Amino acid sequence: MTDTIQHTQQLSSLKDRENNEQCVVISSTCEESEHCRARCAAYGKVCPRHARAAGKAVCKRVQNILSDSCLFASGEPSFHRLERSDIARGKRLGEGGFSLVETCEVVGVDPTKKLAIKYLKRPIMVQLETFVCGASDLVNEALFLGRLNHPNIIQLYGITEGDFEQNVSTARDAGFFIVLDQLVETLDQRLDNWLAHTQSLSSNIFRRMSKSYKRAQRMALMQRLEVARDIAKVMQYLHSLDYSLP
Repeated sequence: MTDTIQHTQQLSSLKDRENNEQCVVISSTCEESEHCRARCAAYGKVCPRHARAAGKAVCKRVQNILSDSCLFASGEPSFHRLERSDIARGKRLGEGGFSLVETCEVVGVDPTKKLAIKYLKRPIMVQLETFVCGASDLVNEALFLGRLNHPNIIQLYGITEGDFEQNVSTARDAGFFIVLDQLVETLDQRLDNWLAHTQSLSSNIFRRMSKSYKRAQRMALMQRLEVARDIAKVMQYLHSLDYSLP
């Protein structure tokens, strides 16, 4: 009888403890309501639940890519992992729909090596939908650049230390980032420069008949052909991989 009473008391005590722990977890969890989301958006805060959801979504996306694409038949690429403290961020280079790009220096790397860091914008992480899309897009870029290796494709130098889900779930500024070679000039910029140069040329017929003008035109044509050849080499390389997109 005494043993039964003691056993009952132990079960009751254990149940009370579990209930108390559950209450602690629930009380520390953000109540996702319209009021909560409005306050987070107003102050630029990231809902912890949204951050965890985005981390899980990114993890699932990575698993789908690794399992569905022949490019990753051998598994996840081997990344150079970087601690946040290893990165010294510099001036803004540009931005896209989801991410910011800045110059950076990495501890132990020659400062003359031009590198850039890319990470999610803070406002993107406030809304769950854009958080998931932006994080997935950045992780996709890391995966594919980590696998591709061609002199005419921008090279990935490294990514954040730790796994994708954990880094995204922190919702920190540059919680997940990629470091890659700086892009000196885009194709659009090169085409705009060529167009501006063409429009600036003299329309004088005698000037156009001169040897210097013809020499300059031949050089410009050779530059265009060289760029076209580089693009063709990249396309040939990508087709040679024979992978299926997820």
